[in-house]
Amino acid sequence: QTPGEYLLTVRLENARRLLREGGLNVSQVALRTGFNSTAYFDRRFRLNAGMSPSEYQARYGAEGSNASAK
Repeated sequence: QTPGEYLLTVRLENARRLLREGGLNVSQVALRTGFNSTAYFDRRFRLNAGMSPSEYQARYGAEGSNASAK
């Protein structure tokens, strides 16, 4: 894993945590985790998590049905 790949992995892990915690929308999470483009964030998140950030937040977020899932 290259340093760039590692950094991307860490940023996406932080994004998943923020989406689960709630309180921020997807655009805010993207910016907080260092993504200047929400389209790029969406594309990389889908590749990593297998679903869009919005779907992830709906499923695993604080207001979702399974907040403790990862």
